[in-house]
Amino acid sequence: MKDFFGRTLGMRTDGSLCSSSERKVILYINKIFPSYGALVRDDFPNTFSISGFPKRRSVFFLEIIKQNRGVALKRFETNMFLCSLPDESMPIEANRSEVNDWEIFQLEEVSPNLSEENITCLDLLFHTKRKYQNVDFLIYLLKKYDRSILSPVFETMISFLPEKTIGKLTDTMVGDISFSEKICSLLPQDIWNTFAIPASMSFRRKKTLPFTETSCGPELDTLGQVEDIERRNTQNATSTFLINSSLRANAVPQRNSCIIATVRNEGVYLPEWIAYHKALGFDEIYLYSNNNDDGSDLLLDILDRNGVIKHIKNEILSECRPQIKAYCHALSILPDILDFRWCAILDVDEFIGYDTTIFTSFSDYLAWMDIQEIDAIALSWVIFTPSEQRIFQKTGLLKNFTYRQTDTDVHVKTIVRPSEFYASGPHSPNTIRGKRLCYATSSGNTHSHEFASSANYGKNPTDRYAWVAHYHLKSTQDFLWKMNRGTGMDSSDTNFGATIRQDFIPHFVHAFGNNDKINDPRMSRLAGEDFLSQLNEIYKISGVLTAYNNCLRRYLEKTETIREHLKNKRDNGLLNALLERC
Repeated sequence: MKDFFGRTLGMRTDGSLCSSSERKVILYINKIFPSYGALVRDDFPNTFSISGFPKRRSVFFLEIIKQNRGVALKRFETNMFLCSLPDESMPIEANRSEVNDWEIFQLEEVSPNLSEENITCLDLLFHTKRKYQNVDFLIYLLKKYDRSILSPVFETMISFLPEKTIGKLTDTMVGDISFSEKICSLLPQDIWNTFAIPASMSFRRKKTLPFTETSCGPELDTLGQVEDIERRNTQNATSTFLINSSLRANAVPQRNSCIIATVRNEGVYLPEWIAYHKALGFDEIYLYSNNNDDGSDLLLDILDRNGVIKHIKNEILSECRPQIKAYCHALSILPDILDFRWCAILDVDEFIGYDTTIFTSFSDYLAWMDIQEIDAIALSWVIFTPSEQRIFQKTGLLKNFTYRQTDTDVHVKTIVRPSEFYASGPHSPNTIRGKRLCYATSSGNTHSHEFASSANYGKNPTDRYAWVAHYHLKSTQDFLWKMNRGTGMDSSDTNFGATIRQDFIPHFVHAFGNNDKINDPRMSRLAGEDFLSQLNEIYKISGVLTAYNNCLRRYLEKTETIREHLKNKRDNGLLNALLERC
């Protein structure tokens, strides 16, 4: 093969495709299907890479489109053409939407050094592409040929199968253990094949499982890479990711609703938040904790042992986002989540509210959403303010902080169908299924046709029907605690020292007073007898009160240390304004 400039295509020492190299590549064409070609190294099945494809492969399957001066080569998944740039030091890229000179290649017939086994292997791709919607034929091929034939091309085979075909393939894997083992042996031994597929497969076979996850270890830190999660879709996802996604998408839930949340040094707020959402009707709460030093790990463990929550320790070693890692683990690996029709993704300073004049319970609200065949619900923030409270309120947030900002905030929090999503940010989830899913507002209208960060905000925020009460700014003492400890989106090595994010201080000072706020008693009313009963039951558990008081003691000691530290910096106008509210 030669490019427009007459240079022979080959590979660099790093294995990337380029326009000048001693190591050559071959475009293998099956004469029965001349419109397709399998681009391979001349020492097939060794792997190489093309810029624009997600990873190295033994073979890249391309569409051949005849041109006046040669051929253009198009990637199936993206409909992008290969391009060879004038600078021969630049790699070949698969990123052009139309054909011009640089996208033209010349084919020269050669006699490749391919064995019969190699040719059989490559011919499988052509047969698969021809009958890619005939899943029975595909399964027949996968069962007929041994691993040595299938392994070099399996990744490429999966890449151009439609979602429906992959679904039938994974259904067969669920029912046929030996077939499943063969498929997994063909896949790369990456994070999805090692951790996610076995967990998803176990759920599909057993339907329900006892909760066994106690930690999300550092070997899963790559789940917290925000950039990688934002980019993943059907066009650049790996075969292992697609198979795991299909296994989870076809799971049948038996229970109604759960919550996943991340916690770090939240011990003093946990009993109220847990009791409230238990009283609201959530069947299960999964709490991921990381880097706690307020004593809350003990409190979480006691609550876990007594069946109140499920505690998963999120162990962090590398630079990653603990919150993103936890959400991706829950939605891609944790099998238990698949047993719920709905999963709310919250923080511990967020409480779900609903209109009691329309719905008898929050479960009634979710049932209304079920009827509308909605896949994700965007609930607008209602931001509650400090209500002129200076110190920590031992009787809780709901009864003591009733003033809120006048307008409903544009930010949303999401309740999802967990089987349809693989990860989430703090506000909006990630999916590879895109526009075929329905992402609605709390009233059932369309929130967005997109997911991920582009859907973090609502165009017409509303607290009609349901909302999320956000207690971001509580008392001054709580503010010192919160701003000192970072967020779940901060890197895991955030220092827990006497430092205050000063960019938040003007916001707090402005929000502190009640003059331009409205009094909203709805959350206080929702915290009724069922809530108090749940809270009392939590405090009755042996060891809970002692563990909670330990968290409270550390909270009081730390906030006093911070206050004394700030008193020595009173020459700072912002800090002076803050200390006046202490």
